[in-house]
Amino acid sequence: MPVAQSTTEGVQLFTITNSSGVALSCTSVGATLTGLRLPDGTDILLGYENIKDYFTNPPYIGCSVGRCANRIREARFTLDGHTHQLSANVDQSPHHLHGGKEGFHKLVWSTAASGDNHVTLEHHSQAGADGYPGNLTARVTYALLDSNEVSIEYSATTDAPTIVNLVNHTYFNLAGKGRIHDHVLTINGDSYHPLDEALIPFGFLEPVAGTALDFRSPTPIGQRMADVGGYDYNYSLVGVGKTHPSDHTLKHAATLLEPATGHQVRVYTDRPGVQLYTGNFLDGSLTGKGGKPIEQHGGVCLETQAWPNAINNPAAAEQVILRPGGQYRSRTFWRLSWPTQQQD
Repeated sequence: MPVAQSTTEGVQLFTITNSSGVALSCTSVGATLTGLRLPDGTDILLGYENIKDYFTNPPYIGCSVGRCANRIREARFTLDGHTHQLSANVDQSPHHLHGGKEGFHKLVWSTAASGDNHVTLEHHSQAGADGYPGNLTARVTYALLDSNEVSIEYSATTDAPTIVNLVNHTYFNLAGKGRIHDHVLTINGDSYHPLDEALIPFGFLEPVAGTALDFRSPTPIGQRMADVGGYDYNYSLVGVGKTHPSDHTLKHAATLLEPATGHQVRVYTDRPGVQLYTGNFLDGSLTGKGGKPIEQHGGVCLETQAWPNAINNPAAAEQVILRPGGQYRSRTFWRLSWPTQQQD
């Protein structure tokens, strides 16, 4: 079906509907996914009631995070002998988070293209923005396929060496209400990055076996959450053998199931990591859809990404470095199913 497009509060809104009646909605503010409605009417993404709230969006709900997602220690990195100081935007610390004080999530992206099942949004980031070198052109294409899959494809080019890690920061709640403690999660990664007190990886991997971070078998998210105080960890997907049924370049990163409804999302990606975040800093102070407060643990993120602080980790720096003449690309698929339409 053709993409439905409208303008509200000076920003563009898009809705794509497929042959099954699934509807994917996004806005040009932060290239943000604002809703994903299943045929039974359940919207499985957290979002705001008021479109204006996407301009601030402190928990990054549904948005495109960039230039470089996750944390960078001391908001600083060295590339080709040049040290770059980024904006520090983590409360009471000197670190850089999700692109900085004026990150991509706060900006209005332009519409580059749209078709029957997709929308492409674009942002031109000037050299020096939040301290990043190089002029960067970033694009994201959101598509809703008749196979009941959401495709998220990012790309970027630069005119000077820089770093890029573009990530979608959607929060899932497959019940469309309540908290996500009973959601059953599988993550096909056998190692994770331990964190320091600033939630920045030390740089080495540890096995998940024997820890509260082991989701290699289907496990309710809340079953061991108290052991870690909520999840906010990157899992390595390097070496994962399970792949998408028809595209073996995409690793099967995770599966999320809400058992009461049978709603399920399988996450596939070409990225080397996936961040599990359980909305630990949500506190009920923000107003979500239907005027309801957005509660702590009201959603769960499965952010497909390069490793956090990769540029300062010699083993991972090439995951985020982009040079002139090259192209950054990332691909993530969400494969949806529900009780009347289970997929292999």
